[in-house]
Formats: sequence, structure tokens, C-alpha cells
Amino acid sequence: MPALVIGWNWDRWRVAELIDRWLVGLLVICMLVGLTVEDMVGSEDLRGHVVLLIDKVDIGPARVVLSFLVVTCVYGVFRAVLRWSCRDLLRPLVSTGARSLDSYVLQAVCLLAIPILIVDRPWKPTLAIVIAVAVFAACWAWAEFRTRLGVDKLHRAPMLIVTSIADTWAGRGRRARGRNGERSDEQAGQEGPRVHR
Repeated sequence: MPALVIGWNWDRWRVAELIDRWLVGLLVICMLVGLTVEDMVGSEDLRGHVVLLIDKVDIGPARVVLSFLVVTCVYGVFRAVLRWSCRDLLRPLVSTGARSLDSYVLQAVCLLAIPILIVDRPWKPTLAIVIAVAVFAACWAWAEFRTRLGVDKLHRAPMLIVTSIADTWAGRGRRARGRNGERSDEQAGQEGPRVHR
């Protein structure tokens, strides 16, 4: 829920600029919180409460805080790297990041389908790397495909297709009417002298 609120108000609150301004502090806080959580996990005193705090299934409060910190720091670091480097070098990451929901869905489908349809698990390290690179390449190709088509929102794609088909049919109808109009003008020109004679 907090991510939804932050995303909704991203531009108004100037979240990207805030992250840029406080990046070093956020990185320090993230490392300190991460080390603290690591100590908590290894502590015998908190052994009974670790599941409550950090459990993946129940999404404990420590996991939520760390997730927000890590995502914020990764976002800030990528913005800094993009500012200081050539964008073409990082184009695969930038384009798949711009289509992150698509990339997530595509990789989830691939990583569910590949073990079922193509190669059973467990995978050897080399095969796992090849599969990961192939899935990333598929995500990148999809992101570039959407960019080339100019589809910024997928829910608009069906309407773009309908509009394109309607425009095509309307163009054919105009051309057909234009040809019929030319014929009728020619016919009228031919019939005109006959009527006047």
C-alpha cells in the first residue's frame, strides 16, 4: 500500500530528486539496517522472534523496511550511474527497467514454463546462466518491441489495434468512394452532352 501511495504521488512529491539528494545517507542507513538484521538473525536471544520479524511468507516488518531501503538505494544508484555514463551502454537495463512490470511477468512465465516444457530442474550452473541470459534477452526484446510500436500502456494496445483497423478500412472506403466519384464524374461528363443534344 505505501508503494502505491508513493508511486501515485511520485512527481508531486519529487521522490526521484529526494532520493538523489539523500542517496549517500540512504546507502549508509541501508547497510546499517542490513547488518543489524543479519546480527538479529544470528542472535540466540531473538531466535524465536526471527520468523515474526523477517519471515518471507508473513512479510515481517524488518523485511518490509529492508525491501523499501534496498529498492530505493538500487534506484538511486542506477540514476547516478546513468547520469555519469553513456546510456547506450546500459540500454538493456534502462529499457527493461522502463517496462519492469512486463519484464517481471515475462520472466515469471518463462521460469515457470521452462522447467515444465523444456528442461527439468535441477539445473547445472552453466545451464542456469544460459536460461537467465535468455530470459533477460526476451524481456529486453519485448521492451524494445513495445518502444518501437509506441505502446506506452498495454491496456491501450487493443484500442490502438481497433483504431488502426478502422483507419485502414476508412482509408479503403475513401479510396473506393474516390474511384466511384471519378467514374460517376466521367459518366456524368459522357452523359451530359447526350442530354443536351
